[in-house]
Amino acid sequence: MKKYGLMLGVLLILILSACSQKEELPPYADSLTGSSEVLIRKEEASRTITDEQELSDMIVLLNQGKAIEPPEEAQGINPATAKEAVLMHFPKVDLVYIGDGHVLSGLDGTYYEIPEDIEDYLKVK
Repeated sequence: MKKYGLMLGVLLILILSACSQKEELPPYADSLTGSSEVLIRKEEASRTITDEQELSDMIVLLNQGKAIEPPEEAQGINPATAKEAVLMHFPKVDLVYIGDGHVLSGLDGTYYEIPEDIEDYLKVK
């Protein structure tokens, strides 16, 4: 009987620990919370996103960021990469999208890999 109680206790602990694990968010996630707008700037053109749903969908994608080593296109000074870079200026943090699902955080200088679907929000007319 003790054996079954011990096994049940271990099983309960495993289930609780698996359920309590939450997805780890990038450090900039807190700075995005509560944002009511974001300025998207590419070269000479810019636009501001203020639509709640569009902004919310964009933040969901950015919060999926996983820290990575600096990508190849970020090594050294690359004019082609700089020309394609897109600034995302939120009230509390700046993020720079350099393409191929890579973003640079202005908070800590870390690169993050995010879904390339973010490009749908970075179009400037």
